Amino acid sequence: TRVGGAARLPPPRPLKRSDRQRKTRRQRRAPT
Repeated sequence: TRVGGAARLPPPRPLKRSDRQRKTRRQRRAPT
């Protein structure tokens, strides 16, 4: 849990179901 990283990223937008899965995959790929 990195507060700095989360704060740096933009606010969570209402993504679609597909987008949701995509986001999780992306986050896993980019640990930063």
